[in-house]
Amino acid sequence: MSDRCVHCGRTKEQHPADTLRCYQGNNGPVTVYSTLALPAGRTCGDCIHFKRTCEWLISCKPDRTSCDWWPVRFVAKAEGK
Repeated sequence: MSDRCVHCGRTKEQHPADTLRCYQGNNGPVTVYSTLALPAGRTCGDCIHFKRTCEWLISCKPDRTSCDWWPVRFVAKAEGK
């Protein structure tokens, strides 16, 4: 489900290609397509928040490629850490 929009549940292809606008019903707020996916090639274990928050608090596995937090909290660890 990480490839679906967090606002409307639709895929990226179901949003206008030029703007990626996401309409929340007839009178709802206009937002932009967003997902819980991490940056390409990254996993939860690559994030500075993983050990101190996600691993012990929500039993997250380090090989996951989507974040359980919204907005996504991913911040890459410094090299070598």
